[in-house]
Order: sequence, then structure tokens, then C-alpha cells
Amino acid sequence: MGNKKKYVLRVYLNDKYYIKDSNDFRFELDFIDYLIKDHGIPTVQPIKAKNGDWLSQIRFGELPQEGAAIKTTAATNNFIRHAALFEYAPGIEVANNNMELTPAHFKILGELQARIHQAADQFTNPNNHHRYQQDVSTYLLDEPLKTLERELSRYNMQQQMDFFKPTAQAIRDKVAKLPKEKPYYGLNHGDLHPGNMFWDDATQTFTVIDWDHSAYGWRVYDSASMVSPHKLTFFLMGYESVRPLSPEEKEAIPLFRLLRDIWDFGDILAFQPLWGDDNASDENRKEELRGYLDRLRRVATAFEEQYGDGKAAVNQANTF
Repeated sequence: MGNKKKYVLRVYLNDKYYIKDSNDFRFELDFIDYLIKDHGIPTVQPIKAKNGDWLSQIRFGELPQEGAAIKTTAATNNFIRHAALFEYAPGIEVANNNMELTPAHFKILGELQARIHQAADQFTNPNNHHRYQQDVSTYLLDEPLKTLERELSRYNMQQQMDFFKPTAQAIRDKVAKLPKEKPYYGLNHGDLHPGNMFWDDATQTFTVIDWDHSAYGWRVYDSASMVSPHKLTFFLMGYESVRPLSPEEKEAIPLFRLLRDIWDFGDILAFQPLWGDDNASDENRKEELRGYLDRLRRVATAFEEQYGDGKAAVNQANTF
């Protein structure tokens, strides 16, 4: 069949709680195009449609009658979905091939992440599209906790997370002390982990994919998302060869690792209505929620160990 060029069609979801409309998608695609053309960042090039737009529309299901409200369901996902075509990344998928990342790989990743952050500081958003913030009041902390509380309330279990309220406030207070300006705060990839990377052994290059979580946030959140503690030294060697980190930023990396864990289960819970009812029994559903409460306990314990004064005690949630 010969060497046929491969492409990826990405179909966007409309109902993410942090996405306003299709301009969020266009921001992402403008940003990727800028990183490639102006700074040579290794990522995948989006391809414009014949009409010159990054986005195409795909219709799902039947549209409602004229004048009727569009009701979101798992089957239709708002009836109209947006899609973008991308070139395929060179090399192999890191996660799917169980590629073991060495200290040398982490140095390369650190340097690449710093290059992305430096380039992002110069992005002017020429088409004036909006994009969300990776802040604690919505994206990283409060919205995930509200989502978990809402799910717990379905089984009259919401009081089981009361133990976490002091920790949540302590996290807010800690983050509030961090500068919210360049170069400490700006555009991130937002989801940089092995599942979103390809490795080309011939060029010794990582290609970064999946920018739908790219947004304005603290730069060390990207580092916390990417690196486990035992690999952090090598990653920071690469990062700081391009952009030195302040002592405050380094101290905040474990904090954002904890916030990443909270965001992760909040994102899963927020997506479940879009995936549809999986017919799980109430007991199975409660068992899942117990698991999320356990994760909050671990976050509270880790926060106290890292930042506490040794006096605070983590109250365990009641069993149910």
C-alpha cells in the first residue's frame, strides 16, 4: 500500500464545565499553530478545512423542532459537535508502548516544557478567542469538590467529606500567596503526561499532543502533572537550563501534585453524565465514591506532612 500519510480527527465535547463555546477550541488550535510556526515546538499541526476554518461541524442525532431548546443527552451530545484534523505524530506512543523514561528523557522533557512556557508568554491571541483559567476557585479545587459533594448527596453521604474542608481552605491560602503573573502564571499544556507524548528515537525528540487542557495557570502545575517525585531532579535540570524556577515555585510543586489528584477525579465525575448511565448499582456507585473520599484523605495527609505544623489531625470520614 506504500507509505500513506496518517491523520487524526479530534471530535470535541461541548459539555465540559470549563468550556464556554467553540471559541475555546479555536484558541487551542491558534495556540498550537503559533507554537509550531513561530517556535518550532514539536507538536502536531492542525489542518484547516477548505473554508479556512480550523473547525468542522458534525451533526449527531436529530435536531429538535424549531424553537425547542436543545437538550444535552449522552446519545446526542448537543447534536452539533466540532472536529479538527491533525497530522499524525512521528515516533511511538510513549504510554501505549510501555516505554521506560530514563533520566535523560526527563531532562529532554523538562527543557521542552520550559520552551513551551517561554513561547507561550509571547502568544498574543490574535483572534481574541477566550480561554479558561486553571485556578483553584473553579478548575483545580472548588469545582471538583462541588461535583463530588453533589454526587455524594444523591446517597445522603455529603457530610462524609466535611473532614476535608480545613485542608481545602489551607490549600486556597497557600496558592493565594503565589504570584499570578508572567513568567510564573501563563499558558500551560495542562495535561503533560506519557499518554500525551510520542517519542522519535531517530531524532531524540518528544512530540506533545492533546492540548485541550491548555489554559492559563501556574507553570509549576505542568511540572507537577508530568513528573513523579523521584524523577523531579532530572526534569528540573532540563527545565532550568531554559527557565530558572523561583524557590516559591519549587516549593509549590508538591502542592500542585495534590491539586492534580483532586482535579483528576473531579474531571471523571463531571464527564459521567456525558458518558451516559452505565447501569451501575447504587452499592457499586457508593463504592466508587468511597474511593474518591479515600483519595481526599490521602491528599489531606500528604498536605499536612508537606506543609503542616504537625498539630493538625486528619479526621477520617465515617464508614457507610
